[in-house]
Amino acid sequence: MNTFKVQITGQNAIAIAITAVVSIITLALLYAGLPVFGPINDLTNALNGLLSALLVWQFQALLRQHAPRTAMLYLLVAWAGAAAIIGNSVLVAFGQMGWMTGGMYTAIGFGLQGIWLLAVNRLLQQQPFLTSGIVRLGTIAAIAMLFGLLAGPMLVSGVNFSQGPLVWISYTGAGTGWLLYPVWCWLVGQRLSDSSVEHHALAQ
Repeated sequence: MNTFKVQITGQNAIAIAITAVVSIITLALLYAGLPVFGPINDLTNALNGLLSALLVWQFQALLRQHAPRTAMLYLLVAWAGAAAIIGNSVLVAFGQMGWMTGGMYTAIGFGLQGIWLLAVNRLLQQQPFLTSGIVRLGTIAAIAMLFGLLAGPMLVSGVNFSQGPLVWISYTGAGTGWLLYPVWCWLVGQRLSDSSVEHHALAQ
C-alpha cells in the first residue's frame, strides 16, 4: 500500500488549485463570446478531476491510520465522484453530452468527493498541516459539495432541468464547493510544502 508522501502530495494539491483557476479563466472567456474555450474548459475540469483522484490516493495512508475500517470506502466513493467528473467533462468537450446534463453529473461527482473531504477534515484535523481555519474551510466546502448529490434523483426521474428548483440548489452547492475546494487544496499544499520534514515524520 502507499505511504504519505508529503512533498508530492503538497505539489499535487497546489496543481489542483492552479487548474481550477485555469478553469475559471476559460469559463469566463467562453461566456465572453469565445466558444473555442468551451472544450478547453471541459478538458481542464477533467484534468482537475484526475488530479483530485490522485490526491485521494495520496491521503489514503493517513486515512488508513485514523479510520482503518472505512478508509477504503471513502477512497472508492471519492474515486466514483472523480470518474463522474472526468467522464462527463470529456463527453461534453467532444460534443457527446449536453452541458446541462454534464453539469448534473459534475454536481454528483462533487457531492461524492464532498463525502471524502468531510472525512479528511474530521479524521485528520490533528495533523499539523490542517489548521483550525483550514479545517473549517474544508468542512464548509464539503457540506456545500454534498448538495450536488441532489442531482442524482433528478437524473433518474428525468426532471426537466430548466424547471426543477432542486437543480439550481444542487448547482449552487456544487458550485460553491467547486470554488472553495481549490482554496483548501492551495492552503494544504502550501502547508505541506513549507514543513515537509516535520509532516513526513508524523506520517510514518
